[in-house]
Amino acid sequence: MRGTVTREFYIPAGSVEVSQEGVGAVAYYYDSYTGDPAEQPRSAAMIFIGKQQKPAKRHSFKSVERREEYVQSIFGNVRDVAEYKKRKAVTAKAAKAKAASAVKVGDIFDTSWGYDQTNVEFYQVVAKRGQVIEVIEIGQVAVESKPDGCDYVAPNPERKIGEVMTRRINQYGGFKAHDCCNASPYEGNPKYQTALGFGH
Repeated sequence: MRGTVTREFYIPAGSVEVSQEGVGAVAYYYDSYTGDPAEQPRSAAMIFIGKQQKPAKRHSFKSVERREEYVQSIFGNVRDVAEYKKRKAVTAKAAKAKAASAVKVGDIFDTSWGYDQTNVEFYQVVAKRGQVIEVIEIGQVAVESKPDGCDYVAPNPERKIGEVMTRRINQYGGFKAHDCCNASPYEGNPKYQTALGFGH
């Protein structure tokens, strides 16, 4: 079994570590030799981002000034991405809390998914704890059926299907129903689906 290759394997001997407070990246400065004794070594840098064990960047430069400029630009990009992710996480957290506050026991959600056919499912909320809900799939009734294979269906809360499932409300006010799709709040209009016998 092969061992795990760590950063130490890639870091050039004698290199100088360069980092910046609050930035999740580290650079190593070193001299790069071409093997030609007549040529001067080039200033080079190797950069690791986050917890990566392999270098994300590895370049040589015509001058130490150009190297410094490049590395600082990478550090700036890493910082900007980290700050963006933090802002996005805060926004998503607030959106989830707001969306969850609007959900109540008895609410109905629907899905629409399928390949070469459209399937619809309905779910009803039976319990709620903060942003966590318990839902159960419910039946459907055909409101309208057309000869071209189109059905328009509405939820039937009187019919329960399967077991109660625990789900977490997402920032859009829905939840992951299963691997095929997410469920969204039911808006009250009949949903289109492929009629039995017209799918793949």
